[in-house]
Amino acid sequence: MSIVDHGDVILVVGRDDKVLKIKIDSHVFRTASKIFAALFGPNFAEGQNLAFDTPRDVPLLLNVVEPYASLVKAPLLEKLVKAICKS
Repeated sequence: MSIVDHGDVILVVGRDDKVLKIKIDSHVFRTASKIFAALFGPNFAEGQNLAFDTPRDVPLLLNVVEPYASLVKAPLLEKLVKAICKS
């Protein structure tokens, strides 16, 4: 699944046999959320060496993100995070 064609990150979300991979643009997520701004920033491994020609898999821990879903300021991203957390 892709949110954008030119994504530099593939979010790997889910539990056990229910795993979903979603290609995203880290810049859009950093702009929409302080959590993703930190995650894809210079201080975390997930934010290092991101490139559109070789998007990298980033596992997303639902139990960490779910309580903060409402902090995502873009309505579409908030719905996405909540939908992922329900799956």
